[in-house]
This record gives sequence, C-alpha cells and structure tokens, in this order.
Amino acid sequence: MKIGKQYPQFTNAPALIIVTGKQEAEFYRAKNGEMSLVGTFEVRPPRFSDKEGFFGARGSGGKAGAGGSVREEPKIAQQKEFLKKLKAEVTAELGKLGYKEVYLYAPQYLMAELKSGIKKIVGARYTMSFTGNYLKMHPTKLLAMLENRVERKAAKRKVVPTTREANKILQKGK
Repeated sequence: MKIGKQYPQFTNAPALIIVTGKQEAEFYRAKNGEMSLVGTFEVRPPRFSDKEGFFGARGSGGKAGAGGSVREEPKIAQQKEFLKKLKAEVTAELGKLGYKEVYLYAPQYLMAELKSGIKKIVGARYTMSFTGNYLKMHPTKLLAMLENRVERKAAKRKVVPTTREANKILQKGK
C-alpha cells in the first residue's frame, strides 16, 4: 500500500516494522513511500484431548485428594517458544533486504524481553518501540503513532528563547 504524504516515507532507507501480540507477530517493510506485509507467524498452544497430561483435585464427604500438575498451559514455555521463533523470523527478514531502521510494537509484559532479544539481532538499526497491543491495527495507524513520536522528539530538541531580549535578537535575523 502507498504511504500517505503526512507519514514518514522511508526514502533514505528501508525500515522493518515488527508488531507482536501474545503469540503472533506481523512484519511490515516500509520503503520509498510504500508499506507491505512481508510475513506473519503464530505460535499455537498445545491442545490436549480429554485433559491429557493434567491431574485435578476431587473430594467427597470432607475428604480431598489432589495430585499432578495444574490444568493450565505452561505459559513460560510458550513465551520462550514465541521469542525463539520471533528471533529466527527477524534474522531471516533482516537477511533479505538491507534494513536501516527497525521499529517494535509490543505488549507491555513482553517489551523488556523483546527489546533485549531484538537489540542483539538488529544492533544499531533498532530505532524505536511502542508499548501496547497493536497487532490487528491498520498500518496507517502504526505510521501515525510513529510520526507523532518523531514530532514530539523534535519539539523537545527545539530551542525556545527564554527571555524577551533573546527573542528580539532572533527576530532581527529574519
């Protein structure tokens, strides 16, 4: 899709935009005013038939017995599997095109681990991250967030005269 003129055009260098959720991710390539979806993946939790691998508690008449594991999916193992797959996919995508910038959109609870893992892979190309669940969001909304952040950073760097005298001096030059 074409990128609107109000958004960054990525004319100098292609950018990789990584958008993740809990167990899935999307990769966008932004280059020369165009943005396209270049890859997706999803890590599905294992499904057991008839409650295999789980034990529960039961009791009757005031007697209770329990044993085995809790009937809950091993979340840590799923997250590690997701991170491993994400690192492999990012490495593969970085090898396809000479990306100069990498942007990351991820939920708060994953951001710290993702940043540390992604920064090792992309190095100096890591540019910016956004915290939140933006997985199913339209790409133009992602670009609008990016543009907004860039404008705020530029405004912070802008020097504003603090005194009336400094303002007069600056106005004379125009």
